[in-house]
Amino acid sequence: SFKSYEVDGVPVTKLDYTWGNGGLISQSMVLVNFEDKTVFIAYATLTSIEGAVDEFNAMIDSLTIIAK
Repeated sequence: SFKSYEVDGVPVTKLDYTWGNGGLISQSMVLVNFEDKTVFIAYATLTSIEGAVDEFNAMIDSLTIIAK
């Protein structure tokens, strides 16, 4: 899935997908797009670990961005 939204006025894009043998690995990539740079956050986990992706999503959803 793909999401694009703003956090504290900063554009954020997020891509979630599964890959590997039959979807064994779940991965999430987040781009925080500042005017002069982009921050990339990547996370991967085995799909067999219950709640691992939910925990990562909760961290991303609670981001507070302080641009200097």
